[in-house]
Amino acid sequence: HWKNEKELVMYGGNFSNDRADGALWLFTEGVTGAQRLPEPNPKKDVHCLYSPNRRYISGDDYPKEDEYRTLHLIDTKTNTDLILGRYRSFISDDTNRDRRCDLHARFDQSGRYLSFDSIHTGHRAVCLLDLAELEGYEY
Repeated sequence: HWKNEKELVMYGGNFSNDRADGALWLFTEGVTGAQRLPEPNPKKDVHCLYSPNRRYISGDDYPKEDEYRTLHLIDTKTNTDLILGRYRSFISDDTNRDRRCDLHARFDQSGRYLSFDSIHTGHRAVCLLDLAELEGYEY
């Protein structure tokens, strides 16, 4: 997701020392390499996006061990990762086909609300969180 006109954040691996170390990275136009965002950093691949004030990064990860996706809210000022929730991501219907739903969170223009897609209620829906209810949240 673009932080501004010259900086882009994305999840990727650092394959130095023959090991994959996934993290969020900030790439700057015209600069070779990238800056690793400080911990905590989700160790899973996340669909990431900045809040309108560019202080927070939200993202959902891919389920590995279970059918749930975690919705993260990373505060880049305090380097904290608040888990907003874990939501069931798969529903098997009577035809034995799995239906998958990425959360793909998005902020409203003010940054107060975060909406996301989900099927955790048993059907596909758009859910809405009021982030103003979080202690210390600035929008």
